[in-house]
Amino acid sequence: MLQFTGNTIQQSTPGFEKDWSIPELFETYDPFPGEALSARNDAMRRSVEMASELYGELSETARLRYDFWKQIRPERIEAEEFVYSVKITDTYQWALTINAEGLFYKDISGHFSPRPSTVYEQLFSDFWFYGPIMPLPDLHTRKWIIAKIRNAFIQAGSPASYQHFQFFEYPNFPVSPLQWTDGDDKVSDFVTVRDFGIEWGRSNWHAGLVYLNFLSFEHFLNVPLPEYVPITSEMRSEINALIHNAQIAAEKAATPRPNEEEPTAGLTYSGEHYSEKSTIAQVVDNAESKQLFMDNGGQTHYIFLDGNGDRYSATPAEEAKWRKELLEHYAKRIQEEDNPAIRGHIAHIMQLNGATNIEALLLAAAENALQKPNCDKVTKIIKK
Repeated sequence: MLQFTGNTIQQSTPGFEKDWSIPELFETYDPFPGEALSARNDAMRRSVEMASELYGELSETARLRYDFWKQIRPERIEAEEFVYSVKITDTYQWALTINAEGLFYKDISGHFSPRPSTVYEQLFSDFWFYGPIMPLPDLHTRKWIIAKIRNAFIQAGSPASYQHFQFFEYPNFPVSPLQWTDGDDKVSDFVTVRDFGIEWGRSNWHAGLVYLNFLSFEHFLNVPLPEYVPITSEMRSEINALIHNAQIAAEKAATPRPNEEEPTAGLTYSGEHYSEKSTIAQVVDNAESKQLFMDNGGQTHYIFLDGNGDRYSATPAEEAKWRKELLEHYAKRIQEEDNPAIRGHIAHIMQLNGATNIEALLLAAAENALQKPNCDKVTKIIKK
C-alpha cells in the first residue's frame, strides 16, 4: 500500500515498510518493491508533480528519472510479445510482453523459477536506465524496445530520451570462461558467466540446486549489487574485463576494411578505420537511415518492427536534426492539406515528435481550408 503525505510516500507491504523521499525515489533502482506494477506506475507519475517543487535539490541521476516520468505517456505503447530461447545444456523458452503497464518476462520453461510460466515485472524506467532483468539475448530486440519506449515520450529529444543503457552484442562463449564456487561438498554458492548474462545461486548435497538467480550484463554494469549477491570485487573486475574485451572484439569485427581486389590508393589505415572510404560508406549508411527515419514519421520503433533495424544507424544528433526537418515539412504540409482526417493524422505525428504548436497549426489550417474555393462548384461551372 502506498500513501502520499507531504513530500514523502509511505509504503507498507507485508515484511517491508519505508518512507520514500522524492530525491531518494528518483535515485533508486526498483522503487516500491512488492507493489503491483500499476500502483508503482501511478506513484511515479504522481511523484513528478511533487518533484517539480524540489527540482533544485535533485541530483543529475534523479533529474534524468524525473524527466523520464514527466515525458513518457505509456498509453502510446502498443502491446507486443517476443518469444525467444536461451540455451545451456537444455533450451529454455521465454516470452517478453511490453504494453502500457511495463515489461513482463514469462519464464515458460521454469529456467529461474521452480514454477514454469512465472512472470517477472519491470518498470519502464528500470529497463531504460539499467537494462533487462531477465535474459534478452537479441540485440535487435533490445534496440526495438528502447525505440518503442522513446516514441511514447511527449517531447522527443528531452534530456532522458537518449540516456538509456548501452547497446552491445553479448559475447559468444561455447563454454563459460568464468565460474566461481565457494563452499564445500554440503553447501556451496556459485557464480557463472553465460553468453546471455550472469547466473548466481546455491546448491546443497541433498536437494541439488536450491535457487538460481540472474543478472543481465547491463544490470551488472549499471546497478550497485546488494550485499547478498555473492559477487566479490575480484569477480567484478574479471567479469568487467571479459565484457570489455568482447565489446572490443565485436567493434573490430564491424570495422570497415577495403576490398583487397579494389584499388586502395589514397586510403590510409590508422588502426581504427580507413579514412576516405569509411567516410563515404558512412554517408551512404546515414542517407539510408535518414530515409527510414523520414518514411516512418520519426517513430523509429516501426523501423525495427518492419525488420529494417539492421539497416538503421543514427546518432542522437542526427535524429534531432532529422526530426527538425520532419516537423518543418509537416508544418508546411498541414497548411496545404484539405482533408481534415489527413490533417489530424499529420498533427498526431507532429505531437509524437515533440511539436508544441499543433493547436495553432490546426486552427490556421482550418481557416485556410475555409478560404479555398469550393472544388465541386468550380467543376460544375466548368462543365456548363
